[in-house]
Amino acid sequence: MISRRSFALGAVAGVHLPAPATAQRKSPPAASAKPKLPPGRDPGGVAIAIIGAGVDYTRPEIAARLARDGEGDLIGWDFIDNDNRPFTKDHHPTLLPHVAAAPAVRLVPLRVSPDTVDAIGQALVFLKRTPARIAIVLDGRVLPQFWKPFDEFVAEATDLLLIVPSLRAHPRPSLVPDNAVLVTAVPQGRYAMLVARKFNLSNFDAGPAPQDIDVALTIETTDAERANGTRERDLAWEDTAAVRLAGLCATLIAREPVLAGPALKQRLLALAKPAPRAARHGVIEAP
Repeated sequence: MISRRSFALGAVAGVHLPAPATAQRKSPPAASAKPKLPPGRDPGGVAIAIIGAGVDYTRPEIAARLARDGEGDLIGWDFIDNDNRPFTKDHHPTLLPHVAAAPAVRLVPLRVSPDTVDAIGQALVFLKRTPARIAIVLDGRVLPQFWKPFDEFVAEATDLLLIVPSLRAHPRPSLVPDNAVLVTAVPQGRYAMLVARKFNLSNFDAGPAPQDIDVALTIETTDAERANGTRERDLAWEDTAAVRLAGLCATLIAREPVLAGPALKQRLLALAKPAPRAARHGVIEAP
C-alpha cells in the first residue's frame, strides 16, 4: 500500500531527488483547500500515469478510473503540495475523460512543477512503487539533461513505457532510451491543410524535427480546435496523440500482458505506415 506517510524518494542515476516534503520547499495547504476524494475502489486494468498539472478527481468519469490502494485511497502524488491529492480544476478537460473511458484502464495522477528540472525524475521514482505500466508527460518540458539519467533509471524499470509529445521535448532530443516514445500528431479533417505548415516546420521550430520523432498519430480536428493560437493548438493535438497512443498501449498489454517497455515500443512502431515527413517510423492511424 502507498501512503503519504510511507513514501520516500532517493537518488537515482545522478539526478537529485529529494523527499516530497522538501522537493518544492513549500508547506502543504490546509486540508480544506482541496476537495475530498470521492469514495471508490480500484477498478483494475492497465495503469497509466499522468505526469502533469494534476487532475480533477471530483469528476465522476475520472474518479471511477483512479488507481486506489486497499483502503480506497488514491495511488498518486502531488509533488508541489506534498500530499496524495494531485488536484487541479478542469486541466485537459477533454483528454483525461477520454483516457479514463478507455476499457481496462486506471489512472495514476502525479502533479509536478513544470519549472523543476528534477520533476519528471521524481515522478518516475515514485512510479516504481505503483502498478503503472505507461506514463504520459502532459505538462512541462523534457530537457536534454534529463534523458541520460532516465536512460540509466529505466535499467531498473524496463516494464514502463514513457510517452512524450514531441513539442514537450527539447528541439534536439538525444539519448532517448528504448522505452520512451516521442509522438507527434497528424491533423486530419477540415483543417488538414495545416499539416503542410507543420511538416514545413514553419510553426514547429520549437520542437524536434521529424527525423527525431518516433511516430505520429492521426488526429481528427474539429471547429472548436481552431480557436487557440497555432502553437497552442499543435500542442493540444500532440497531447491528444499521446493520450490515444497510451490507450493503444493499454489495449496491446491487455491482449499480451507480457508486453512492456522496449518490447511494447517496438510493437507500437510496427503498426506505423511509412511517412518520413511526419516521423522516423511513420504514422499510426488513431483507433
